[in-house]
Amino acid sequence: MRRNRALTEAIRMERFEELYLAVGAGRLSCSDAAMILGCSPRHFLRLRSRYDEDGFAGLRDRRVGQVSRQRAADAEVEELTQLYRDRYAGFNMRHFHELARRDHSLRRGYTWTRLALLSAGLVRPEAWWNAPSQAPAQADAGDDDPSGREHALPVWRGLCGPGGDAR
Repeated sequence: MRRNRALTEAIRMERFEELYLAVGAGRLSCSDAAMILGCSPRHFLRLRSRYDEDGFAGLRDRRVGQVSRQRAADAEVEELTQLYRDRYAGFNMRHFHELARRDHSLRRGYTWTRLALLSAGLVRPEAWWNAPSQAPAQADAGDDDPSGREHALPVWRGLCGPGGDAR
């Protein structure tokens, strides 16, 4: 569990107790307390009933600290990384993912595959989102664009203008 999550939980529980006492004293309505807490009025009522039954322990977020049901087994991650090392070393991550799904019955998504390869240290992070670094092109003396940048689309001169072959 991350420290920030634990701190947020502790602050939320303390804040709820203040609001709970204010609602009990009649200074706030449930909807006002829910708005201050940042939840719906129905969720505030749920928290209130859980607090009445179990005290502070009832307010604890039960999801924190639980392992996700979708978490992959270590054997599955090891199988994927071994496949990349042995057969597909140096492949683009997207192409590797497509081949693994097609030929090796991989059931996971591309993001999972990418993160598994990154965490295993088999690929570099910039290899999937950065274009290969290229030296900027120098501007010609007669170029229309003095910025020195390459054009995204090639400039086709003379095809449709006067004297061109295409009419």
